[in-house]
Amino acid sequence: MKFFKWIAGLAKDKILHLLAGTAITAIITLILHLCGVGLISVAYAWGGAFIICFGKELYDMFSGKGSPEAGDWAADLAGMTITALYLLALLA
Repeated sequence: MKFFKWIAGLAKDKILHLLAGTAITAIITLILHLCGVGLISVAYAWGGAFIICFGKELYDMFSGKGSPEAGDWAADLAGMTITALYLLALLA
């Protein structure tokens, strides 16, 4: 029950970052796995999602068009990591 209250208390922006990390990791894993890369596709997908999400935060920082926040980065990492662990268990 505490978990659901915690989720409900998250800002919309953080949930979007969590979902972005999840979606990017899942899509890259799917594409690589379908190309026959195998289980290592999850690690490649996590790395690709890391680069994309970190790049977005750098863009926000240097362009002045967004607001880079540590919470955004943490939400990205959480989405990427949870998805990667789930996919490792699923594909293994």
